[in-house]
Amino acid sequence: MEDLVTLIESAEAVYASRCAASDARRQLDFASVAERSNRFAHAMRALTGDGPANVALLIGNRVEAVETDIGLIKAGLGRVSINPRLAPDEIAYILGNSEARVLVYDPKYRDALDGWNDLQTTLVALDDAGVRGYESLLSSASAKTARYVRGRDEPSLIMYTSGTTGRPKGAVWTFASRAQAVRNMLLNELDSNAARVMAHVGSVSHGSGSKIVPVYLRGGRSLLLRRFDPSEFLQLVRRESVTATFLVPTMIQMLLDAARPEDRDGVASLIHAAYGGAKMPVALIENALDFFGDRFVQVYGSCEAPHPVLYLDRSDHARRDSDVLNSSGRPVIGVPVRLGPDLSMPVEGTEGEVMIGGPHLFRGYFGDPTATEESFLDGFYRTGDIGRVVVDGVVEIIGRAKDLIISGGYNVYPAEVERVLTECPGVAQACVYGIPDDRWGEMVCAALVRAAGAAVNDDDIVGYCNDRIAGYKRPRAIRFVDEFPLGSTNKVLRDEVRRMHETAGDQSGSQS
Repeated sequence: MEDLVTLIESAEAVYASRCAASDARRQLDFASVAERSNRFAHAMRALTGDGPANVALLIGNRVEAVETDIGLIKAGLGRVSINPRLAPDEIAYILGNSEARVLVYDPKYRDALDGWNDLQTTLVALDDAGVRGYESLLSSASAKTARYVRGRDEPSLIMYTSGTTGRPKGAVWTFASRAQAVRNMLLNELDSNAARVMAHVGSVSHGSGSKIVPVYLRGGRSLLLRRFDPSEFLQLVRRESVTATFLVPTMIQMLLDAARPEDRDGVASLIHAAYGGAKMPVALIENALDFFGDRFVQVYGSCEAPHPVLYLDRSDHARRDSDVLNSSGRPVIGVPVRLGPDLSMPVEGTEGEVMIGGPHLFRGYFGDPTATEESFLDGFYRTGDIGRVVVDGVVEIIGRAKDLIISGGYNVYPAEVERVLTECPGVAQACVYGIPDDRWGEMVCAALVRAAGAAVNDDDIVGYCNDRIAGYKRPRAIRFVDEFPLGSTNKVLRDEVRRMHETAGDQSGSQS
């Protein structure tokens, strides 16, 4: 495959007059992004010098996210995107761990940098006309084509994990592996019709940001939203003829809650509503399909193994097979998937840790060779997800290895129990976890969020579970909460829910 710079230059020549990026303030055509990304590339090389170096971005969802991404590829520099939702301590850690030579930041996030005083890092502020202002740097840099020599195995992108256990780790995508990841997405997910107008409602520092370059190469527009408001998003789809977006399950629930009858027709342009990042309750996706129609696709991947690795397309959703809807999809073209511990082929009925191979994988954790070595087995990335192969070769993720509950000698995967609980009338969300128990070793517990207006109680939950799940898997302590604590990528913080339970001092129940 040609390198990314060659493909980027081709897109800029072919689609020069098309809109490439827009936000609430302005829009830029491909010719403008080409010029500004060239200037940015030269400006960053002037600050970092020759050789490999990393540039951190704390800018959120705005048009500069597109031109800086393209510019750093042209410059042959590593991009470290930082989620503005992170706490100052987390941001400081990522800046230090990544050895960022430059930080480009939106002044609205300046308070998040309090305490960061590393003199080795050059700060560049957006919307600032000063000497170190972003626009000043661009105006003083050359607009000529930027194509810096870079090693295929040098970092192009460092994606930091959510850090749910200990400190986050920086997953390194090299220029070679990133080119393969882009190829994978173009081949298996984003065609030219879907990529016409991509609405980025999630943070482009994470999953949604991985789609910026593929959309650019398709000649599409990245439409960047500062925040996700379901009512505003539904209006935006109609007004801007949005064709694609990337959502997490909680966003889909918010869309259903906010939707009006006329919104059924208002989303006609949206042909590719991708979701991922967390387990999708079957009842939720069925409700979404009933209201919005067959426009949903599911992607499975991670910072270490860019999506799509497993994929459910629109026709898979149209079948309305609950086993399929409960899965994460089937392996895509060009991405080997195996099940551990013996790297066996995924055939119907088998179960094990999901292992992923292929040239698009990350190349290791930045500055952490020990963690890198532990994450691979014979060249396959160990996801930590436990998968079970169901009908038609699709893989259901039944739990995380680290979340396994061993109760009375039996293995209980939270995702299995959560599936049953979210199918119970009146339950909107479920989080299952184990707490120490003198009798059973661990006791299965559940925290639940009621659906709007529902009055479901403990007895309803127990009765519903009795005929649907084995006794040792049933929750023995049930708590109802208003909402779950979420991480920076909108995933439920299971460990935090567990700590809330233990602090509340709930009593153990019996087990049958």
